[in-house]
Amino acid sequence: MNTAAVSVWRNIAILLLLSLIILLLLYWSTVVSLVEQWNTSSYSYAFLTVPIAGFLAWRNREQLAKFTPASAFWVLPGIASLGFGWLVGDLTATNFLEHFCFVSIIVVFVWGLVGKRAGDQLLFPLGFLMFAIPVGQDLIPLLQDFSAWSAVRLLELTRIPVLLEGRFISVPYGKWEVAEACSGIS
Repeated sequence: MNTAAVSVWRNIAILLLLSLIILLLLYWSTVVSLVEQWNTSSYSYAFLTVPIAGFLAWRNREQLAKFTPASAFWVLPGIASLGFGWLVGDLTATNFLEHFCFVSIIVVFVWGLVGKRAGDQLLFPLGFLMFAIPVGQDLIPLLQDFSAWSAVRLLELTRIPVLLEGRFISVPYGKWEVAEACSGIS
């Protein structure tokens, strides 16, 4: 890689770092909310998403070096739309919408800063950041019901007498409850 390309990438990296710090400060309440949810057992994996995404991008550095970053200003309307979505989430106290828009702003911003060609190389690492969004708590009851239903159907295949009452499964040998852990979210 020539020195001009190294200089451009260095400038982009500095600009990206400063911009991310500013984004974190501007959306501080959302960052705090995200981290609070990450501190629960259901979403503790999310602490690893940022370092893993960073590693995936770093691992791709040789491919990235082939492209000269060229900022894409066409992403600005997308960032503005996501900012509006975040505002709606903030005004309606919808954490998922706030979190989704915040992480998406970062993804789109990075894409726009490095340009389409380099952004294409970062597609997987940037997409991986979406796993940092805590989602799924509302699915737990539905998944519990599905687990109970599936267990009953499998028991019926073995011709074991079974009765399903809500999330309780009764067989001649005992009674079982499909607990929250059986939803598969954790």
